[in-house]
Parts: sequence; structure tokens; C-alpha cells
Amino acid sequence: MEGLTVGVLIPSSSAGKVIGKQGSGLKEIRTVSSCRIELQQDADAEYRRADLTGPSIDHISNGMHLLAMRAFDGDKQPAGPCSLTFMVPDSFVGAVIGKGGENLKRVREATGVKIACDREPHADPASGAQERSIAFTGDAQQMGAALRLALLGAAGGRQVASYAGAY
Repeated sequence: MEGLTVGVLIPSSSAGKVIGKQGSGLKEIRTVSSCRIELQQDADAEYRRADLTGPSIDHISNGMHLLAMRAFDGDKQPAGPCSLTFMVPDSFVGAVIGKGGENLKRVREATGVKIACDREPHADPASGAQERSIAFTGDAQQMGAALRLALLGAAGGRQVASYAGAY
């Protein structure tokens, strides 16, 4: 899993919260998660893409948790469930879903986060690599845990229930 990159689409209106004053938010995400984070510059778009690249699933899910908490105002509970769309390499999506959707079902049961996966791949605008979008909807505090469980399940069918609430 070394060098795994996962993209996430965040509302453009939340980009400033993620970046922070003088880039302090991005620096915090980099420092705490040991991930490289790149945020698209297209401020006119409805969503901005953030790519996190890290040495392991744990690092990336930790970075995604930090990003979600910043994007959705940290400990303040939003009025309803939050939604984040993750962009995952197309070659990895089958493992994320699991046989008959079993992995996603375990993630949903463990975290309460609903997950929907696009059937058709898209080209990453930066690299041209094929990837698929996976929409996560639920409590912002569980987004990182849900991504961690989905990726860990894909990486070898490890027991995912023990990771729920890791954040």
C-alpha cells in the first residue's frame, strides 16, 4: 500500500477551513497524518479536489479524518449528515466493495456511514488514471474511520469491527 493516493471532493465553500490561516490547516494535516496533501486551485468550481498520498491506509484515513473535521467545523455538529466523495483507483474498487458488497456492509454497520459507489470509472484530471467515486454520507467524525475500514477490508479482509470509533 505504500504510496497509495486517495482523492476527496470537498465543497469549495469549505476549502478555506481546510487550508487554514497561512496554510496552517494543510500543515496540520501533513504533520499529524504524515501524508502529502494537494488541493486543487479551481476556486470557481462547486467542489475542490484534495489528494492525500501516504505510506499506509492508517495514515491516509487519519488525514481524511482531519480533513473532514476541518471541512465540517470540527466538533460542531452540522444540521444533518455530511457527505464526502472519495476518488479511489479503479483497480482497487472491487476490493473496497468486497464480494457481494460484504466489505461495504461491514463498514456501514460499524460506523453508520452510508456508502454508494459509482459503476463507471472517471479519468483523474491530473494524471489521467482511471478511478471511481465512492460517496460516504454520515457523521463527519466517522468519515475517517469509515474510509479506514473500507481500505483495510480491501487490503486483506481484516476484521473491521475493531476499528470502529477509532477517532
